[in-house]
Amino acid sequence: MRLALLLPLFLFAACRDKEDVTDDTGADADADTDADTDSDSDSDSDTDSDTDTDTDTDNDTDSDTDADIEQGVDGTVRYSHGICGNPGSVDVYEAEPTASACDWSPEFDTGFSDTGDWTDNVGALAAAPAVDAADRFGAELAVGDYEVRHFGDCYGCVAFAVDEGEVAEVELTLQETMYADAPNIYLYPERTTGLSVRLSEARHVVVSDPEYPAGGWQVLATPEGRLITAEGVADFLFYELRTPADRLQREAGWCVEGHLAQASIEDAMALAGFLDAEIVDFSDFWDAHWPSADWMTVYPQTRRLGVLRIDPAPDELLRLWFVVDDGCHPVEEPQLPRAAREGFHAAEWGVVFDRAYPRDWELVQ
Repeated sequence: MRLALLLPLFLFAACRDKEDVTDDTGADADADTDADTDSDSDSDSDTDSDTDTDTDTDNDTDSDTDADIEQGVDGTVRYSHGICGNPGSVDVYEAEPTASACDWSPEFDTGFSDTGDWTDNVGALAAAPAVDAADRFGAELAVGDYEVRHFGDCYGCVAFAVDEGEVAEVELTLQETMYADAPNIYLYPERTTGLSVRLSEARHVVVSDPEYPAGGWQVLATPEGRLITAEGVADFLFYELRTPADRLQREAGWCVEGHLAQASIEDAMALAGFLDAEIVDFSDFWDAHWPSADWMTVYPQTRRLGVLRIDPAPDELLRLWFVVDDGCHPVEEPQLPRAAREGFHAAEWGVVFDRAYPRDWELVQ
C-alpha cells in the first residue's frame, strides 16, 4: 500500500518538471527573438550612421569646390592699399577676345557704335564667386574669354581665357579708387534738339543731378545751353563717380602755391576754350570747397576719362579734368586742348583730389 501511494506522487512531480522545462525553453526562444530584433535595430542604426558619413563626405566635397574645378577660373585677391581688404565676392563677365573692359578707353568718344545697342563694353555676368578667408575664389566656366572685376572703394580687373578642360590661374590686385568730383556736362546744339547722353561707367556713378537713369539722360537742349530734363530745367548735367587712381596721368602739369591753385585751373580752362559761364560754375562750386595747402600740383587730364557718348554726336567736344595732388612735384609742361566751340559743341570739366585732402562736403550718397 505504501508503494502504491508513492508512485502517483512521483509521476506527478515528473510531469511538473517536464512542464517547467518546456516553459523555460519557450522563454529562451522569446528572448532570442527579442535579441534578434535588437540586432536588426542595431543594423538599422549602422545604416543611418553610414548615411550620415556619406552626407558629411558630400558636404566636404562641396566646400572644396574651388579645388575641384575641372574647367574655369581659380584666383587670388591681392591688396595694394591699406583700405582694401577681402571684397567678399567678385564678378566674372564674358568678354570679347579682341577687347577687354580692363583696358580703359584711351580717349573720349562720342556717338553710338554701328553695332546697335551699346552695352558699356561689358559682357554678360557669367559668375559671382565668393572670396574665402584665404582670399581665394573660383568658378566653373565654359570655354571663352572673360574678365574678373571688383569695383567699390577699391577696384581691380584682370582679363583671362578659359580653354577646354583647363583652369585659368589669375591674380586680382585691388587698388583704392578716387572720386571724380562734380564733372559738369554742357551741351549747345545749333538748334533745339533732343539728345541722349550716356556714361560708359554708369555703374560707378555715386551721385548725379538730374538722376542718371538706366539708359542714360534724355534731354531737350537749346542753342543757349538750356537743358530740359525729366526733373526740370538745368544748365548742365552733373555727376560724380569713382575712378581708379592709376588711370590718370601724373607726368605733365604745374606746381603752384595752394591758395593760387584754383585760380590757375580757371586760367587753364579759359585757355582751353571753356565759356565764361562754365568757368563761373566752376568757381561757384569750388570757392566753398577748395582745400588749403602750402603747395599743390595740378595735372590736367584729357585722356582715359571714360567714354562719354552723346547722340546725335556734337561737332566738337571739350573734356578737361584736373587731378590735384598735395605738395610740389616734378612735372613736364602740359599740352592743353584748344577748342573753337563752333557748330554743335559740348564741354565737360571735373576735378579729382588726391587722398590727402579729406572731403568736406556731402555730395556722395
